[in-house]
Amino acid sequence: MRTKFNFIGLEAPQKVSMGKLKLWLSESLGMPMWLIAESQRFAGSLNEALALVLGAPEGEVSRLYIEQGFAQWGGWTDGEQRAWVFRVLVSMEVEDRRRFMALLNGRLVTGSALAGMAGRDGAASSGTETEMAENIASVSVKVRAVLLYVRPMGRSVLQYELTFGLRTGEESEVTYVGCFKAVVGTDEAGVAIHGLTDELSLLEWIGSNLGERIGPIRGVRVSEVFELHCDGVQWSKRHKAGFKAERVRVVSWLRDTAGVSGLWEVRDCLPRPKDFGQSG
Repeated sequence: MRTKFNFIGLEAPQKVSMGKLKLWLSESLGMPMWLIAESQRFAGSLNEALALVLGAPEGEVSRLYIEQGFAQWGGWTDGEQRAWVFRVLVSMEVEDRRRFMALLNGRLVTGSALAGMAGRDGAASSGTETEMAENIASVSVKVRAVLLYVRPMGRSVLQYELTFGLRTGEESEVTYVGCFKAVVGTDEAGVAIHGLTDELSLLEWIGSNLGERIGPIRGVRVSEVFELHCDGVQWSKRHKAGFKAERVRVVSWLRDTAGVSGLWEVRDCLPRPKDFGQSG
C-alpha cells in the first residue's frame, strides 16, 4: 500500500485553473471533453472526475521531483507544464491527485503558509502541520465566501459572529449554504480583531444592512464576498455542508459576489474519511 503524499510546505508557483487542468488531461489522455463532462456529472465535481479518469497509478513520484518542477515552472512552455503535471498526477493515488490539483488551484493551504499567519491571529500552526503530517483528516483551505447572517455579541465591545456561505449551484442558479463562522469587531482595547483596514467600515455596513431576524441571528443583504483562510477543516456528518472548520480568519473584504467558491471545492481538498470506500 502506498504512503499518502506529504504536501506540507509545498506551494505552487502559479495558479492553474480547473478548466486548464481539464484541457491538459483531455489532450494528454486523448479523451474528448464531452466524456470528461459526463464523468464529472457522475463523480460530483471536476476535481474528482479528473482524479478518477487517470485510472490506477503508474510509477512513483518523489517530493524532490515536485519541488524541482515548481522551481523550473516559470521557464517552461505550456506543453512542458502540461506534460509535467500529467506525469505527477498519473503517479499518484486518487486522493493525492485531488489534493495536488487543489494545491495547483491555490485552494489547499499547507504548513508553510500557515506559519506566516500564526503571529497575526495568535493561533499556532504547528498543530495543523502535525495533523497533516500524520494524515489526520484535517486541512487548511482558502475560499471566497459570501456573508449570509450575523449575530450580535457582547455589550461592552462591538462584535458580530458572521456566517459565510459557499455556492451549491452554477452561477445561473446559485444557492448558498452556510459553512464558516468568524467573529469580527473590536477587542477591549478598541483594536480590530482581524486587523483589516476596513473592519470598522464592515461593522458600519452590517448595521445598515440588517434583515430578517431568526432568534438572535439576523440576515443581511447577500452581496458581500470575503476571502477566508480556514484551518482544521474536516469532514462532519453533523454539518449541512458536510464539513466543519475549527478556525476561520477573515483575510480581506472583496465587496462583490463574483467568483464565490463552490461547496465541492472545499470537499475536493479534504482527505477522504476511512469509511469513504475510495480506491485508486
